[in-house]
Amino acid sequence: VVERALRNYLAASAGELAADLTSGARVSLPGPALALQSVQHLQWSSGGDSVLAVVQAQDARGAQYTLGYELDVVRQEGRWEVSAVQMDPDT
Repeated sequence: VVERALRNYLAASAGELAADLTSGARVSLPGPALALQSVQHLQWSSGGDSVLAVVQAQDARGAQYTLGYELDVVRQEGRWEVSAVQMDPDT
């Protein structure tokens, strides 16, 4: 779920991202769309209510980026959903 949500988030694909968001989630999509190349690292936060992710992404010109995100997650009706995407995992 985290990988799919980040793929759609980075691509600025609000419709696709909505399928993995909780009903009350408010997520601001990034300006320039990026393509997720790979997930480098996933780790549960110490509280167990969010996932820290480090990903490789690429823009339309081919520039590569290593980016970090913290995704707040909740389990609802037997499936994981994202309630927030934070761009600075330290906040």
